Amino acid sequence: MKEAEWERLYQSLKEKLGEWNLYWQVFDPTKDSEAIRGSLADDVADVYRDVKEGLDCHNPDSTLQGEAIWVWRVGYYSHWGKHAIDALRTIHFLLEDTLSEHD
Repeated sequence: MKEAEWERLYQSLKEKLGEWNLYWQVFDPTKDSEAIRGSLADDVADVYRDVKEGLDCHNPDSTLQGEAIWVWRVGYYSHWGKHAIDALRTIHFLLEDTLSEHD
């Protein structure tokens, strides 16, 4: 995914998420004690970009599939996994209040 395509996706998500886009988090809860701002739009756009790379492997060649899995695994531990975790945690808390209103 080219940077311009990622930027369009990010801006679109940012607009759609509105006030739900930004959240507070501790970057590394095992080492840090100060909160920083996170962005759901950035999290989702980064996960999409990194996972899409493997999904674009339409060839059933097992070598390419193995390569895609390897790329996903390395990316999960080095980049997109943290974005996915941060996004899911934030979405959980955002929806928790909304869903509990209907109980």
